Amino acid sequence: YFEPAIAGEGDHLITYVYTNSSGCSDTAALSINVDKCLGIADINETQLLVYYNSLNQGISIVTDSKEAFSLNILSLTGQLVYAAELKGKEQYFISTESFNSGIYLLRLMGEKGIFSKKVMVAR
Repeated sequence: YFEPAIAGEGDHLITYVYTNSSGCSDTAALSINVDKCLGIADINETQLLVYYNSLNQGISIVTDSKEAFSLNILSLTGQLVYAAELKGKEQYFISTESFNSGIYLLRLMGEKGIFSKKVMVAR
């Protein structure tokens, strides 16, 4: 059992050990990072539109916020495949031509919080 509020911010190693009824056991370990939550409700109040355009092979992001955002796009295995700094009140297009087909996690991080969305890239 892992409770982020108790563990606090930063990197944490979680280890899981399982032993079956025959006495055989195995261990799995995962390193996670707990980010400081700055008010998810605030960022959700901002008009933010994120969608994948298969015709143009890219992700479009539209925001009415004046706030700047850091953008990270990660594969489901946690590999960073794209990073950028975005200014507010703009429309952005991120080409996904170099991405493999699959599901990606898009994370926008700003002063008011973090917005995450899964985006499917299909060919």
